[in-house]
Formats: sequence, structure tokens, C-alpha cells
Amino acid sequence: MALGISVTAEDISKPSPQITQMIYGQLVDILMGIPLESMEGPRNSLLGMMEHRVCLIKRIRADG
Repeated sequence: MALGISVTAEDISKPSPQITQMIYGQLVDILMGIPLESMEGPRNSLLGMMEHRVCLIKRIRADG
């Protein structure tokens, strides 16, 4: 468990979208001091500008 992030060998060798987002979010929080939740507003603003945003929003929600 490095940096306080708990993952298994399988999480690293066969990462799911959920595990990838969890690891990314924890790294951003630990290393940059930015909680993942604080990036939701800018992400939603960018999605609003994209041509195929409905497909992307559905995919993001499915990945969780």
C-alpha cells in the first residue's frame, strides 16, 4: 500500500474503469491536494461544450 492507496495486484494488472478513477482521484488528492469532487464542476462544463456529450455522460455514469 503505497501513499495510503490500497490496491491489489489484479487491480494493477487488469484495472477496471472504477479502479482507475479511484487511483487517479486519490493520487490527485494526495499529491496535489485537490479532491476529485472539486473537479466535477469543470468536468461538467467541458462536457457541456462537447458535441457528443450525451454519449460521454452516459459512459461516465456507467463507469461510476
